[in-house]
Amino acid sequence: MNKILLACSLTIVLTACGSDSSSDVKPLPPVEGTPITEPCFVDCGDGGDKNPGEGETPITDPIIPPVEGTPITDPCFVDCGDGGDKNPGEGETPITEPLPPIPDTEIAGLLNNFDDKRSAIVTLISVGNDTQLKTTSIDSNGEFHFKGLNKNQDYIITVSQGGYHFQSIQDSLNRRDSSSSIIIQPGKKVEFDGEIIDGLEQGRYSYYWSEDVNVSGREHSSYINEPLPIEITGPDFSDVDSHASINLFNMFGISLLDTDVNWTPEHAYRLFESLLRTGLETLPGESGDNSDNKKFQSQWELTDEYIHNDIEIIKREGQQPLVRIYSESFTYASPVIATVDGKKGKFYSNRLFKAGVRFFTDNGNDIELAADILKNRYGIKIAVDANFEGLYQTIPVIEEDRSPSVWQMFQPSELIEIIATFEEFPPGMHDLSFPNEDDGLRYLLRRRNGLPHPLYAQAPAVAWTSAHYIEYMESAFTQFFASDIQRLVIHEKAHFMWDHVFSSELKYEWLKQSGWYIPGNGDGDCTSWQADRNKWVPQNVDPDTLEIKTEAHDHPPLNGEPIIDKDWASCSTTEFVTAYSAQLNPNEDMAESIAFFLNNPDLLRSRSLPKYEFIRDYIMQGSIYLSVIRPDLTFEVLNLYPDYVYPGKINEVSITVDGGPSDEKLVRVQLGLHTNEQCGDVEEEYCFEGAAQAYMRLYSPIGTYHDQYLVPVNGETLDSQLYAEFTLPSMAAAGWWTPKEIVVTDQVGNRRIEKFSSSDYGWRLYVNNPDADYTPPEYVANSMSLKLFNHESENLPFEIHDDEQILQVSWLIDEDRSMDGGNCFTRIANISADREWGLYSHDLYAYEIPEVDDPEASHLCEINWLVTRFTPPGDYSPAYVSMRDNALNHGRADFAFDHPTYENPVSLKLEGSTPDIQAPVLEAEACQSDDLEERCLRIVGEPLNPEKPNGETRVRIYYWAYEDQPISNASGLAISGIRLRNPQGQEFHYWHGDSSNGLEGHSPNSHTRYFSCHAHALEKIEHCNATTPIQYIFETILPVGSAPGTWGLTELNIKDFAGNQRKYVFTETLRFDVE
Repeated sequence: MNKILLACSLTIVLTACGSDSSSDVKPLPPVEGTPITEPCFVDCGDGGDKNPGEGETPITDPIIPPVEGTPITDPCFVDCGDGGDKNPGEGETPITEPLPPIPDTEIAGLLNNFDDKRSAIVTLISVGNDTQLKTTSIDSNGEFHFKGLNKNQDYIITVSQGGYHFQSIQDSLNRRDSSSSIIIQPGKKVEFDGEIIDGLEQGRYSYYWSEDVNVSGREHSSYINEPLPIEITGPDFSDVDSHASINLFNMFGISLLDTDVNWTPEHAYRLFESLLRTGLETLPGESGDNSDNKKFQSQWELTDEYIHNDIEIIKREGQQPLVRIYSESFTYASPVIATVDGKKGKFYSNRLFKAGVRFFTDNGNDIELAADILKNRYGIKIAVDANFEGLYQTIPVIEEDRSPSVWQMFQPSELIEIIATFEEFPPGMHDLSFPNEDDGLRYLLRRRNGLPHPLYAQAPAVAWTSAHYIEYMESAFTQFFASDIQRLVIHEKAHFMWDHVFSSELKYEWLKQSGWYIPGNGDGDCTSWQADRNKWVPQNVDPDTLEIKTEAHDHPPLNGEPIIDKDWASCSTTEFVTAYSAQLNPNEDMAESIAFFLNNPDLLRSRSLPKYEFIRDYIMQGSIYLSVIRPDLTFEVLNLYPDYVYPGKINEVSITVDGGPSDEKLVRVQLGLHTNEQCGDVEEEYCFEGAAQAYMRLYSPIGTYHDQYLVPVNGETLDSQLYAEFTLPSMAAAGWWTPKEIVVTDQVGNRRIEKFSSSDYGWRLYVNNPDADYTPPEYVANSMSLKLFNHESENLPFEIHDDEQILQVSWLIDEDRSMDGGNCFTRIANISADREWGLYSHDLYAYEIPEVDDPEASHLCEINWLVTRFTPPGDYSPAYVSMRDNALNHGRADFAFDHPTYENPVSLKLEGSTPDIQAPVLEAEACQSDDLEERCLRIVGEPLNPEKPNGETRVRIYYWAYEDQPISNASGLAISGIRLRNPQGQEFHYWHGDSSNGLEGHSPNSHTRYFSCHAHALEKIEHCNATTPIQYIFETILPVGSAPGTWGLTELNIKDFAGNQRKYVFTETLRFDVE
């Protein structure tokens, strides 16, 4: 994100343009989310890309499931595509004479194209305080003046007139996204252009758009993955060292014990080589000839028994640690000679390397050792203490971040994941620090638990490529699935490759893969792109344009922050590996594509084979990656009529908004999709026309937003007409509400991403709210309060048991209008937690916000959190609060000790009587029989139409889980998360609880306060409790049209009632280097 644009965008204010009255407005502080404004195109003229940051995903992916939503804003001038300037109509007065010079204590302005028969109101308010709020009218010539102003103060000027939309046209002023507002200093002049709002009738706004060219044939079907032909020729024994076991002992003090499984020279060699790659043998005191001095002295056993994370370290009093390592981790640890797709090379995996990192760093708890590996192998420094050698005061780009109080050390599991993921890059991309150059990736920073990013409130990570660091938020590591964390780490590092490794010529060729161009002269010439992408010329782009480096790369925020990449559009609506990769620019597209090339290449192949081949041939030098699922956790789907067809492009948009100026608005949106009209010889039930749903995030002119799904009109699984009906508050921002993109998906996951910047659809949704509220609720300083209730306390918020408590978090807010329908949110962090526990913060909400009689506040936020006997001990404190009012405005406050601008946090010491700090366990061994009650992990796929298979398949997963600790500390399994992957690389996420995807009587009881055995277990086990191994059965039905071939279970994660979770990953990444 270009820093200048960001600073410009964070103080947007807009008032209503459909009214004869004005609103009391204040400048917005940084707020959560992302805005979109006018359905027009804009250019700030600053020559830089604008790259957002709120995981979507990212969401994110929005972040959206995994969230993927991002906005468009309008901080400069607008071209609404009407073919030229509007000529004044009847009653419109053009002003052409320039205003004379004015004193530095005045602001003068001019309105063009307004209705001189109706009043127009101009409002002035001081930025950052309420010291001045003035309104004035315009004269017959459209002129207005404000006098007696402070020459050192910034002011917001807002224009409103019923039935008109105004846009500032001053080139020299500091613009904002608001089309009716501008921030200006005294001594300057401002000019606004008016435009009649078409379609606005009494109490109703309507809009209709239809496509005039049939493009239904474009990008009709996804690429269909065929398994890569792989022939294993044999292992590469050429470099096997028969003295590896001696070297392990001499260098690291490691002794190999023969027990159930004997060590072979090949096993010893593979282990030795994997440990050498950490670089620790070069460090003083870590290795040498005297094994008695080795800190890694240990005895190692090789076992065929499944071990979670492949390695178990058993510490024994008075003896060397015993290390048990899973034999499966050795399979591809040393290169194996193979032929892939006719090319000869070597296969290998970093699985054993990751196990070695766990051993050396004590599962990440030895942060100094982890820091040594990161520095020696990847050229990166991390903090190993609270001060980080004073670098916290110098490294961060944002001034409020230059304080140790907002940062912390990485937690153990995070370090393991980062090191192992960095190792997946090709060796030439391991170290991008470039110490002899000005550029490079040299630092990783970790924001303190509970604190969101100050600019991108929902961003899980931000890459500051000009400042040499990536920063990670807590949310980067609290994602439920490990593969999401791994792809995020790859994505952020890939931004440094874009800015510091890739040539402008390579970037230019990358544009052609999805038809990226900058809107302007011409329409993108997408017909030529469809014909031959490699001969197509990106419109309004040349290689020099791509030399411009952006200051920050991140994921789109989700709560109203004005971030935009309005300059980029694309011809493709389908060839993107995620919706997030399509939203912004080719840089983010490349980062997402590289992340999936390394982590789930099948999805990239099926979404865009040309992109997959581009990265393989031009970036990875012919190397490929395979993500292999554990064979016993796969099943076959049979389908004679697979659905690989994308939903049709949007060809109709119908919008109505009902409600008077002071009423809540009822919005109806209907989308029409192209269809093929016939399916040839295919039977009607297998003619997959239409879509199952569409998703959009509607952004107001000031960045407030509304998430909306659209569903089939016909009530069936698929339809070519999708519909949504929803309301917007009467105080919501007035003006144009616009989605940056609309994501259309069918029942099997085929997806089309239509973007407003690419003119994929027409859209104008106007909200006529003259009484709009633009001021977010504000936290009242020093009002934070924590109160602890026990069962004997008076005025209990709700009934509790003898061994329970209630932590009540409350604070005052100042809201100038209404909190009805709003909410309060806080993130509670354990600020004294021992790092090895890996404790993360808790998100808490309240939806009833009462008014208070207080001269400094209007409402009280009060959230009650149940503290059970399993709650881990520590000092608990709100690290962050946010509030959303009736008008969808967000306010926030951050807390940190000894910070120059943040308030010091308030904390209370909590401790359950029998705390649970240990996650439950899963029995993940491969099954040895067909007995469905065998204690193992099993997946079964059964076609529901075996005589005429259509992809509809019943999938059941049988798993055993329990707490492996004393019953007094065992809170018990609460919920499970399951991820399936199909041959196309598409991933499907499911929750398994008592109300989702379970076989009745065989699911975790998720909606109770405490653990209870499910019904089937109670029938079979007399004394069932949280420590009893229980079999759970997950069930789902894959829809008709599901991709045929081998599906598999990639992850199964379990979480207990105390919030502890354990991740089980059943994939292994293999790399193939061509000889």
